[in-house]
Amino acid sequence: MGLWAESRARLEGLAAYRLICASYAGKVARRSGVPYLNHVQEGVYMLVRTLGWRERVVAAYCVHPIFQSDRSMSRVLDGGIDARGLAVEEVVLAMEYRRVANAYVSTMRPKAVDEIELSPLAEVNAMLVADKVQNKKDFMGHMFKRVGRASYARASDRYVGYFESWLERLGVSAEVYGVLEAELKWVGG
Repeated sequence: MGLWAESRARLEGLAAYRLICASYAGKVARRSGVPYLNHVQEGVYMLVRTLGWRERVVAAYCVHPIFQSDRSMSRVLDGGIDARGLAVEEVVLAMEYRRVANAYVSTMRPKAVDEIELSPLAEVNAMLVADKVQNKKDFMGHMFKRVGRASYARASDRYVGYFESWLERLGVSAEVYGVLEAELKWVGG
């Protein structure tokens, strides 16, 4: 059994995975048509590949989208999303991920690599690697320079710079990115 098949089987038993599956049921990205859940599955694969199966980290990554946006987090607090099945450690890691990731998002002015804050927690930085590799892969495959307008080409270049800055800050070389991006073809679904 391959790494993804083993990981997928273990994921099914996690409350965090069931929660994100319920939250993402039927949802697909508007531009690409890719199911939202693909982001989580591919990120989990990268985490397990680099860290091994670390259940609290995998679970935190599964639910990071629920805690990352203000609107979704508000739904947790008002009972619209029932997160009571999550362990405290999973929520803490997801909230630390939120803090660091939201400190530099693609809509902000570009930052120098050394201005990008990382977490003091290695697990959260591994989650960021998984997130940024997966997001860059999807961006390059589905959106990069897909519209012939000059303004869109400039925006595409800006997004590539954003992803490359994050990856450089996280210590992910172009070669490592290429290996991970190629491996993700066998994940998902």
